[in-house]
Amino acid sequence: MLSDSFVIKYNDHLQVIINKHGNRSPEKTRAQLKAAVVRLLDTIGYHNMRISTICREAGLAKGTFYTRFLDKEDIIFNILSEYIKIQCQIMPGFDKGIDTYEALHRFNIWFAKTFKENSGIHRTLMQLSETMPKISLLWDDFLTDITGCYRKILEHGTKIKIDDKLVVMVTYSIGGMLDQALYAIYATHRSKNYEKAAISVEHLVETITLLQYRSMMLKNPDPGYISTSRELLKLKS
Repeated sequence: MLSDSFVIKYNDHLQVIINKHGNRSPEKTRAQLKAAVVRLLDTIGYHNMRISTICREAGLAKGTFYTRFLDKEDIIFNILSEYIKIQCQIMPGFDKGIDTYEALHRFNIWFAKTFKENSGIHRTLMQLSETMPKISLLWDDFLTDITGCYRKILEHGTKIKIDDKLVVMVTYSIGGMLDQALYAIYATHRSKNYEKAAISVEHLVETITLLQYRSMMLKNPDPGYISTSRELLKLKS
């Protein structure tokens, strides 16, 4: 299983910067303001956020904000750009030496735990990608990197070169299983029943990865990889 050290909580990343720099440092002030926004994304959301709210959350004077950022759109773009850059840098690379199921699970557990720890950011990223062109481009780039990872896993497992458009369709389809589940548990479309059924992020990821593997490979993975969803191995291929 992928180590949790690959999962970065963006707010913790900002706190490291805050602790590193002195009180008069521009870097510290910027990080304090960004950390305040990230916390507010989890509670009131982007659209209900005001500059005064951000400054109050950060413990800074309102005028300080405008010495570091132009407006609310500027700070959110800065946050989302940095967040995606970090996540793309630590996104699990494809390892030809591991089994296809293990490669899928490795990527999915990273994505799921990252989403759980940064659900406010993910929710905002998706919402604003529909209304802000700059954010839409960020989201598209992130999805391109995710598609590339799924492509390598799929082509390695099937030993078949897959058409570009088909890869995108397959990625959105199988990736959508995990996306929708995470939104149902940790984001806007919350479902108490789903959350209870999922038990834990590990159980959720194992179950969805098993379904993804079966849909791609038309067979069950090695039973040794499965611990909490073993009943699904009884389904006929």
